[in-house]
Amino acid sequence: MGGYSLATLQVEGMTCGACVAAVQEQVQKLESVQDVSVSLITGACQVKFDAQILEVALLEEAIEDCGFEARVLEVQEPRTTTHMASFQVHGMTCASCVASVTESVQQMLGVHEVSVALATEECRVVFDADDDDANTFANAVKTCIEDCGFDAELATLSSATSKKSGSSKNTQLKVYGLSNIDDSVAVVESALRQIPGIARASVSLENEAVTLQYDPTVIGVRAIAARIDALGYEAAAANSFDSMAQIQTLARVREIRFWKNSCIQACCGMLVMLLLYKFVPRWVPGVHKFILYQQTLVPGLFYRDIVGLVLSTYIQFWVGRHFYKAGWHSMRKGSGSMDTFVVVATMCAYTFSIFSMLNNIWKKFSVLPNVVFDASTMLIGFISVGKLLENKAKSKTNDSLSKLISLAPSNCTIIENGVATVIPVEFLQVGDIVEIKPGAKIPTDGIIIDGESEIDESLMTGESLMVPRYVNSPVVGGSINGPNHFLFKATSVGDDTKLAHIISTMKRAQLAKAPIQHQADYLAAKFVPCILTLALITFLTWFALSHHLKNPPAIFDDQNGIFFVCLQMTISVIVVACPCALGLAAPTAIMVGTGLGARHGVLIKGGDILENCISLDTILFDKTGTLTTGIMTVEQYVPMCDNTALSVDQAACVNALSALSDHPISKALKEYTSSYLLGSNVAPKITHSETVIGGGIIGKCQLNGLEHRVVIGNKSMLPKYDHLPDPQGTLSYVVIDDQLVGRFEVGDAMKKDAAQVVRYFSAQGHRVCMVTGDNHNSAMKAALELGIEANNVYSELTPAQKNDLVEELKDEGRRRVAFVGDGINDSPALVASDLGISISTGTDIAMEAADIIILSRPEPALASLCELVYALDISNATLRRVRLNFFWAICYNIFMVPIAMGALVPWNITLDPIIAVACMAASSVSVVGSSLLLNRWKPPTLHAATPRSSKRHIFSSMIKKLQRQRPVPLEDVELQTGLIA
Repeated sequence: MGGYSLATLQVEGMTCGACVAAVQEQVQKLESVQDVSVSLITGACQVKFDAQILEVALLEEAIEDCGFEARVLEVQEPRTTTHMASFQVHGMTCASCVASVTESVQQMLGVHEVSVALATEECRVVFDADDDDANTFANAVKTCIEDCGFDAELATLSSATSKKSGSSKNTQLKVYGLSNIDDSVAVVESALRQIPGIARASVSLENEAVTLQYDPTVIGVRAIAARIDALGYEAAAANSFDSMAQIQTLARVREIRFWKNSCIQACCGMLVMLLLYKFVPRWVPGVHKFILYQQTLVPGLFYRDIVGLVLSTYIQFWVGRHFYKAGWHSMRKGSGSMDTFVVVATMCAYTFSIFSMLNNIWKKFSVLPNVVFDASTMLIGFISVGKLLENKAKSKTNDSLSKLISLAPSNCTIIENGVATVIPVEFLQVGDIVEIKPGAKIPTDGIIIDGESEIDESLMTGESLMVPRYVNSPVVGGSINGPNHFLFKATSVGDDTKLAHIISTMKRAQLAKAPIQHQADYLAAKFVPCILTLALITFLTWFALSHHLKNPPAIFDDQNGIFFVCLQMTISVIVVACPCALGLAAPTAIMVGTGLGARHGVLIKGGDILENCISLDTILFDKTGTLTTGIMTVEQYVPMCDNTALSVDQAACVNALSALSDHPISKALKEYTSSYLLGSNVAPKITHSETVIGGGIIGKCQLNGLEHRVVIGNKSMLPKYDHLPDPQGTLSYVVIDDQLVGRFEVGDAMKKDAAQVVRYFSAQGHRVCMVTGDNHNSAMKAALELGIEANNVYSELTPAQKNDLVEELKDEGRRRVAFVGDGINDSPALVASDLGISISTGTDIAMEAADIIILSRPEPALASLCELVYALDISNATLRRVRLNFFWAICYNIFMVPIAMGALVPWNITLDPIIAVACMAASSVSVVGSSLLLNRWKPPTLHAATPRSSKRHIFSSMIKKLQRQRPVPLEDVELQTGLIA
């Protein structure tokens, strides 16, 4: 969808209001027309429509069909932006609810994408709308969700298009004091649009909020709020779905409170019903003498049934009103859910009881009628108990995410003009000086500028020890300060912080469904009509058989009659079936699994990633920054040609050009050459620079009035010096004015557990390879240290060649390849691989391209790769749990539904509706409980790896061996250098 166009037409011949109404009605009937405005005085007609669906010529024809002449004056192209709205949806219980919301919202014109997460009760909608109409469209989506029978609340609204640009940000502020009497909306919008740095400002009187698009490099959100305050209104952070609200939602406080209240009322009513209809008549002799069991003045009407009718009506239609409201909305939309089953089952019991009472009165029977008011009441009671237990269990699955959200404080102290001021965290701006007291939570990411302390980052990294931080050390928002006081400068705020990224990734993991979950959603969509059909078949079949069989089963010799027995079996079929278990199988396990990963320094981006983690054949490791610490140092400088040492001028040129790059080698050169410039007043100036991917950097440097051409890089950057011997390590040559000056020999230490991780994966049956842009000798030296086979080393590869290597190793999809990297040059390979894993100390581009992010520690001494083992093990454990949940949910229904339908009737065994509803509630709780068992996962021991092949079936191992490629002979090892042409 490209948005809506606005056409202006001139209409001639209209004489009265009826003509205007006729034109409006006729044009409004056309497909995709959103709005029609007609002026009788000027004869102008404005139509808002989708030009991709409707042609302008059809507008003219529609007006001419009314008997008027029309011509097009102007067509304005759509001014739309892609927006993303996030809603909190309360009341969803199963996959059918998710499917109902998704299908309804997806049908709205302009909607691109709908993602609904059952576990977090979140719905994200991507849609096209004019900037000024974004709030209106979001409210329309909210109404659509509410029409499905759920409560919806708009949490965030942002411009997806502007987000991609990276130069502007979107935010929302609450504005109190607005009125529809004066022009307050226009005043605020006009004032804000005149402020430099604000691209768009839209005020909603209904929501008392202003939506802003602004450039954070020009103006900050705190300054914008101050401008609104200066206008005489009160501005506040509009994060209606703040940390506390998110935590309460994840903890399902509202749902638990609701179901607890329902349980108390329903269980009290259920106890009275059991005494009235079951226990007292069975256990108390002479019960017919009690007044409750005697007739009223109306023949055939008993006091017992009046009490039962009143109590069951209250329990069913007031305490259980949630089921009827949700069930009605789902049936009205042509869908179904667990609520549909409850409504149908309880209404069957209630209607039968009413009919039995009326029949007793009509025929003036003097015996108690056959009523099942107790059944409908107990159905509501048992389901309410099940829902309470289910929500309590589901709240536990969100513990990890709740703990992460709770790390962010609501307020912080900043130092502004020497004065300490407490502000909301939402008003923090990049560059603010933040004061942190002992024991306080750090509100955002930054760099310490004064003081030092020890910081607890355990919930962020899984590391239990306090980490010392000094001046110029980075701090991470969400970590907790230790014993000392310090000041730091904010470098990232809001959604750009590391904590916000982790939380966002965990939420997205709920929206990205595993393929197996899509199959479950499909089953859930067909589940309700299928079960209702089976229930009807059950009733008709047994009702017919009981009348036609010469010797029907003994259960039909019930004093309540055949109809009553068949009705009971029908109700049992309806209530024993459980689509909730199918809907909860994947989301609960994924939520627990991703939370478990976050606690151990692993971010899994979605449920769809999990299936890519199994059956991996090959794991490709980038060398620098992945297997190594990425902190390179210059081991020595070797002058070449006629040079005897590195001069100050040469060091100055190298230092200035290296400072323009973030590559680890450039950082090492800059740090090494800085020692040559101590006490020197040399001031080089770089006038031009160019980075050669996989090669080095070229630049022009002005020094002492002269301009020099400087080249820093590997051997590929030196075509004139191809006679140089093959390097034995990582070398960086320096050429100034086309003259080879010397070379830097650079080294990089291996991560402390890199060799253990390589051995672990090898023992698991994976082929472990190393790819690098370094020279062959350097790569072989690292491989020998790590224990990687020589045949599995690929050196001197460019980013494009790394990508080609991944495609070749995938062998047209017959093999599954994982790539582990950290830099920009790894991004193509991360995307091309079946599973891309990025180290978080790497670049943002690499982390965006990856499927799994490893939250590695930035300190070289603490850098580790064990989180990679955790990532794959947690992913496998989570997927196994998802499959186990689905297996249990499907087997439960396959086993219980036939029993409820009467498979055991020949042996005089039936399933009572009360037992059926208890089984249904237990199935949902058991699935959630099964997911919670993931929390018992323990990190594997690296030195105790079990060969993966030993765990496989013998036939799988044979097939694996047949598919395996012929190993490359040792004498062909040199061919691995720059293997991909």
